[in-house]
Amino acid sequence: MIPAQMRLARRIVLAAALSAPAVIALVIGAAGAGRRTILVPASHAGFPGWLAGPYASIGGDGLTAQQLATALLAMFGCYLLVLLWARHVPAMWAVTAIVAAHVVVLLAPPLLSADVFGYLAREYNARVEPLAGGTPDDWGYAYRTDRNDPTELSCHASGTAIDLNATRHPNGTEPTASLTVAQIATIGAILDELDHTVAWGGNFTHTKDPMHYEIAVPPGGLQAIGAKLRHPAPAPVAPTKETPVQQKRDAAITAAQEMKQTAKRRGRPAVVQKAVAILNKLRGIK
Repeated sequence: MIPAQMRLARRIVLAAALSAPAVIALVIGAAGAGRRTILVPASHAGFPGWLAGPYASIGGDGLTAQQLATALLAMFGCYLLVLLWARHVPAMWAVTAIVAAHVVVLLAPPLLSADVFGYLAREYNARVEPLAGGTPDDWGYAYRTDRNDPTELSCHASGTAIDLNATRHPNGTEPTASLTVAQIATIGAILDELDHTVAWGGNFTHTKDPMHYEIAVPPGGLQAIGAKLRHPAPAPVAPTKETPVQQKRDAAITAAQEMKQTAKRRGRPAVVQKAVAILNKLRGIK
């Protein structure tokens, strides 16, 4: 192969290697935008459009762990190839590839998130009340003192607290002033699902703070719940209702079994054989 052809082949391979991470990221993001999977352990109450994001319309059925690992290894292989020929990569190509990959990932739903506050916010929005998108009152990190104890730093100062719909549920008010009994019970159920690694200000024994949620375990105490969120249990399958025909068949089987037991006790082998024949017929045994 002459040098000109080699340079052309190398540029084609480099263009493909630079483009591949963005393309693979798009596939992963779209796969995670279809429904609740290991990619996006979303709300038990559903998969809202705001969580799926722009890829909702092309959302797939998710990826298996093996498929995800293969995709990530392919991305890493492309990265190694680009590093190998880094001195031949035009600067504009590299910048374009990096920007494209970042944009694709930023538009995707939050992938592989096992964050307890992320889970809490998703469940709260789906099951308690919508988080008010037009009002900036969902708060997180803020280096400040505790509003109810100015001698102490707030949990917000360490990034271990969030406030949800803060203007609806002001500090110092009873939870029942702005939340229904059913909503309060649902908040309790969500905290149960998080194994009580998060404490709610509505349960404080001193000043109530119904907007407030804070980490309630020491450092390292979130590992177990993180693993639980990364591998969500499948949604329970509702039991199927028996048809009238199935109900009659089950009743006939029960009657035949009773007939067989009674005949055995009374020493009537002919009746036992008849009951066995009936049971075999009902069960489809020849």
